[in-house]
Amino acid sequence: MFTPNDAVNVEATGKPMPTTGTWGAQTKFPDGQPKVCALAHVECVIVIYRVPEDNLVCEWAVGFVNVVEPQPDGTIKHATHVEVLDENDAAARYTLKKGWAKGEAPKPVEFQRPDYPSIARSAQVGGVVTVRIVVGPDGLVKSAIATSGPSMLQAPVLAAVRQWKFDPLEIGQQPTSFRLDEQFAYNVQKPSISAGMDPSGHVVLQEADPRLDPGFRSNGVSSGAWATCTAATGCQAAAPNVPK
Repeated sequence: MFTPNDAVNVEATGKPMPTTGTWGAQTKFPDGQPKVCALAHVECVIVIYRVPEDNLVCEWAVGFVNVVEPQPDGTIKHATHVEVLDENDAAARYTLKKGWAKGEAPKPVEFQRPDYPSIARSAQVGGVVTVRIVVGPDGLVKSAIATSGPSMLQAPVLAAVRQWKFDPLEIGQQPTSFRLDEQFAYNVQKPSISAGMDPSGHVVLQEADPRLDPGFRSNGVSSGAWATCTAATGCQAAAPNVPK
């Protein structure tokens, strides 16, 4: 769920936080649950990562939250989600959040859409570009690296993603850095990639299934997600039933 933030050096060493520390957890609280857990009315554990030689201790208050999940068939499922409710200063400074529950990953509040280079379109180069993005506590993109995809399409995706802005992510009262892996699908059959993107900047692929109503397309980066799409408004959060 968290990983060392290689862009920030530990004060004591001038180097990023090492991965050689030890993990532990506090599960019993003789004086009562931590305040943040009591306020949330959930049971908690305190997850601890220690690097003794660097005098470094990172702590997270992790709660177990009971949620109700409506299912596609109309039934209700009760589940327990693990939620990070708070973290100490060291955790906020030297680590970044990388794990996300379904629907939890932050979305950009300001975005730029990637271009489809004419040379790539003419050469019929398409496919999916995967980018790893690190966002700072201020909501600005600090780094973006393409981890896969056609090399001819990586540059326009990276140029666009580096302009994105997010609402700052807070864990408890701590603004914190986070990491996202985003995918962008280029469809060589579309005359204009921009007309096929949803408001998050993702490309929406044309769905050829004749059982779908006209105007409905599948989101190329979200498994099983469907939405109404137009070039003017992007894709709205509405869905016909996925055909069986």
